[in-house]
Amino acid sequence: MAEKTADLKLNKQAKKTAQSDTEATNNKQTPVAQMSENKPKVEEKAKAVTSNEPVAPKATSAKKKEVKHGILFKLVDGIMSIIISFFTYICFGVYNLFLLLWKLIFRHIFNELHILFFASYLGILFILESVFVTFPMFLVNAIGKYIYKLYSKVKIYFDKQKQIKESKSDDNRTFMKRLNDYIIEKYENIPYVKAAREKKEASLVVLTIDPNSDDVVKSEKKVTYKYIARNKEGKLETGYFAAFSKMDVYAYLTDKSMTVYEITTSWAINFFHAEASSIKRKMKNKDLIFWLAQLSTYIKAGIPLADAVKVLARQDKRTKYRSVYDAIIYELTMGESFSEALKKQGNVFPALLVNMVKSAEMIGNIEDTLDEMSDYYQEIEDTKKAIISALTYPSIILVFALGVVGFMLVYIVPKFVEVYESMNAQLNPITEITLNISAFLKTNYMSVISWTLAIVLGYMLLYHKVKMFKTMMQNIFMKLPVIGSLIIDKEMSLFARTFATLNKNNVLLTDSIDILGKITNNEIYKAIMFKTINNLLKGEKMSESFKDHWAVPEVAYYMIVTGESTGELSTMLDKVGDYYQKLQRNMVNQIKTFIEPVMIVLLAIIVGFILVAIVVPMFGIYQTIQ
Repeated sequence: MAEKTADLKLNKQAKKTAQSDTEATNNKQTPVAQMSENKPKVEEKAKAVTSNEPVAPKATSAKKKEVKHGILFKLVDGIMSIIISFFTYICFGVYNLFLLLWKLIFRHIFNELHILFFASYLGILFILESVFVTFPMFLVNAIGKYIYKLYSKVKIYFDKQKQIKESKSDDNRTFMKRLNDYIIEKYENIPYVKAAREKKEASLVVLTIDPNSDDVVKSEKKVTYKYIARNKEGKLETGYFAAFSKMDVYAYLTDKSMTVYEITTSWAINFFHAEASSIKRKMKNKDLIFWLAQLSTYIKAGIPLADAVKVLARQDKRTKYRSVYDAIIYELTMGESFSEALKKQGNVFPALLVNMVKSAEMIGNIEDTLDEMSDYYQEIEDTKKAIISALTYPSIILVFALGVVGFMLVYIVPKFVEVYESMNAQLNPITEITLNISAFLKTNYMSVISWTLAIVLGYMLLYHKVKMFKTMMQNIFMKLPVIGSLIIDKEMSLFARTFATLNKNNVLLTDSIDILGKITNNEIYKAIMFKTINNLLKGEKMSESFKDHWAVPEVAYYMIVTGESTGELSTMLDKVGDYYQKLQRNMVNQIKTFIEPVMIVLLAIIVGFILVAIVVPMFGIYQTIQ
């Protein structure tokens, strides 16, 4: 009994202690430090008292808490369900209402707006396509077909004329030549002129030269003489001939079975008709090709060189080359070499040909050299024709396009100015720019033409006369994307093929580089040739001049280095020349293929721009009228 009484007291005391701790915790009146001190004591007492069974009052309070929390959760859950259901029904109602309005009203409005905007889009697209594509392409096609037909007719006409000219080689005079002969014939048949001529011919006395006179004495330099003589056909001829003495002229003319009446000289004759006068024109490539091929054929047939040149002189009826033939024949008759005879003709024959003939004379293989040079100039002529052919059609299109645009701006556009002013039309910036350009060209077209010609002529004059300006422009052109590659390919092909030809014919290296510097018109490559000569004189390799130079491609440089190292420089240079010649031809073909559509698109854009400038204000006028 005493033990039970003690246990009941301990339980009551523990219960009171637990209740006091619970109240202190709920009311938050006990500090944190006091709670931490009392808690271990309470736990020790609870363990000591309840060592056999758990405390029942603590479990009862936990159940009460759980019941309270469950009631609160159900209350919150019910409120949230009501709110969510309310908003869901509202959204569903709004959606059904919008769907009903869409089916009844908005769908029809949207369909009508969609049809309207789509029709407007198609209309604008059609207008733009008509202005910028259909009409310009129609205009371009019509212009192109007309130009092509005109070009075909002109080409067919010239081809026929060429065939007629070839079939009638005895009568190969041009229209101007026939007109000139006709005028001369009419002039000579005038009674007064005819009588004066007959009187002069009657007064002509056959010239004889005393072997002991001063006419036989040769001068140190050549003197140009004017002669009057009658040929085999009985026709009186007047010509000029450069020789060391009057006797040489007389001997040359009599050797051609001509009757000599007069041989005179003066300072004017020597000034205007000197042998190496700058008045003499350079022989064209096509004439040079034919001349070299024919001369080689005659030499291979066993005809002596001087006689072969005489045959060519008789076949060639052109008067512009007659003095050249006479001078060459005279030099050969006087014992000069063929290369020296060509050199004394000034700029008539290229320096490359003269040096090649000079080398061929040393080894006695002149006919093969002539064939080789004929092929060389033929390749140059073919490349030149290919470039001209590639640029002919685009140039015609460009000129015609400029003419059409100028006609539209000067003649057509001003017609609309009065319409716009009378209707008070609102002009957009494109129309204002077009009208301003039209007005400027209409009032200042002479100034525009004059300034354009002045700029072109000034540029040409500076380019040909001022070396610094020429070098600067060539430097700019060579650094352009497409044009620069074309120029470099052309120059490298010319250098490699020419140098290979000179090297094969045992021309001295310094002479070869000097010739290469003369045959090119590019100042940058001339500077490279000059540097090469200086390096050769210093004992350095030729390739050192081309190393790390922006105008010399790496492929060409390494091939030249390989040729120097292996002793096959001529072979490697031939390969370099062939490689860059192929690149040049491919580039020309690409430019030809690319430039034609570019010109067509450019013409379409310009014409479309003008049409837009004219047509767009018309819509504003139309809306104003409505």
